[in-house]
Amino acid sequence: GLLKRTTPRSIPLAGGMWLVGQGDPSIQAVVDLNALGLNFIKTSKQGLHLGAMTTLQELASHPCVSALAGGLLAQAARRNATRAIRNQATLGGTLVVGEATSEIGLALLVMEARLVIRTPQRQTVNIEAFFEEPQDYLTPGGLIVEVIIPESAVEDTTALSEISRTPLD
Repeated sequence: GLLKRTTPRSIPLAGGMWLVGQGDPSIQAVVDLNALGLNFIKTSKQGLHLGAMTTLQELASHPCVSALAGGLLAQAARRNATRAIRNQATLGGTLVVGEATSEIGLALLVMEARLVIRTPQRQTVNIEAFFEEPQDYLTPGGLIVEVIIPESAVEDTTALSEISRTPLD
């Protein structure tokens, strides 16, 4: 309900990495998500369940994530940011900011992840559809609460590589 209101303009606060960097004067209030219990990593028959407030450092170091698809998501989390930033940045925030160069988004696309979004109804969407039109899913009050990586991705073997120029080239 707090996120749906238009006055004062409110946005969710999870790790705060993007929010602090923006310095957007039009943001009038934040809604703290810490008490919602959205920082979890657990397994089920459907696959690996990641809470939206799971930090990137937790993704980089958790044994279940490291064992998944040859460690693809753990590697992506390590490459995404320095350790200090990984300790604060969240999975959900990283997806919402949606930078085109995000290794995390790429890894989740490869693993055909699904997002659980509350708007306030619960809906599950493929990550590909979310990236194509995120505004369709993150309407006022919309919030990513969970990422589900299907069981089929657990056995896949993957690799993450980057080719770029260096200052010495």
